[in-house]
Amino acid sequence: MLSYMLLLLLHTVPPSILPKGIRAVATLLECEETACTANIIAAAVLCKIDPALNSVEKAANQAQGVATDIRMVVDWMYRTGEDMRDKLQKWMEVANKDIQRVM
Repeated sequence: MLSYMLLLLLHTVPPSILPKGIRAVATLLECEETACTANIIAAAVLCKIDPALNSVEKAANQAQGVATDIRMVVDWMYRTGEDMRDKLQKWMEVANKDIQRVM
């Protein structure tokens, strides 16, 4: 497309403006090449980062699983403690009643 622009400049503009037009087209070509190079660099960086991102995602999933398991264990321990407390209270009540009958 830029080559057509150069041909158009060559045939339509006066010779005094032609160098400025050529510089403008050259600048556009440089910008286009810079953008292409930036895209290539970004793709290369993403290819390098992708395994690390996958590892971080896996670690986050494992940490979430561990947190869920810990919550479950803590809840189970709390309920076990409540059950033991209730059993001890029943035994204390039974023992208290037995002591009161004896007296």
